[in-house]
Amino acid sequence: MSDDVIQKANLCKFITDQNANHVVQKIIEKGYCDSLSSLKEDECVHLQPEYPAIFNALRPILEQFKNNAFDMSMHALGCRVIQKLLECFPPEDLKPFIYDEVMEHMLELSEDKYGN
Repeated sequence: MSDDVIQKANLCKFITDQNANHVVQKIIEKGYCDSLSSLKEDECVHLQPEYPAIFNALRPILEQFKNNAFDMSMHALGCRVIQKLLECFPPEDLKPFIYDEVMEHMLELSEDKYGN
């Protein structure tokens, strides 16, 4: 997807769509996780010169989670996209997008079938 399409799209609808959420997960995986495959185990992700570009390219997806992370965490499909983000991004980078809101609702999420 081009940056223009990503920025104009209502990604919350994609994230909660039965088929489109797989596309969003692949964008995250291909955009970030694949770039890590060349790293040695002891290398720091933040030393990768392309990391800021990858993070900025995925920012529209991350922005969709601001004030939506709690609801998305309890959604059968939204939780999978959050899981993919958690697998791919360091916690400190996700803090303003996901972690703050999730931590605020930790007890409720731990009792939800998708939230844990």
